Amino acid sequence: MTVEADSAGHNDQFGRGLTKRHPTQVMEAQFAQPFLVATALVHGKVGIAEVDGLGDASVLALADRIAGVARDGRPKGSFSITVKRTTGV
Repeated sequence: MTVEADSAGHNDQFGRGLTKRHPTQVMEAQFAQPFLVATALVHGKVGIAEVDGLGDASVLALADRIAGVARDGRPKGSFSITVKRTTGV
């Protein structure tokens, strides 16, 4: 799975170590793109209850597998998500 973003967004979300993949506080989690995308895919939604599950092993494992890609020319603050299922479809 990849998240494509403008250069600044990419650096903010993927250049800061584990805090965006494994947040330790709910406030931090609300702004952690890899964690939020993984939460949405695992739980089918992103609400306070799901974001509060900071130690959810399924979410954390999936967040670790999300790759960030910087694309010059993308509008600032925009991103796209590409998901490839394990079945290849």
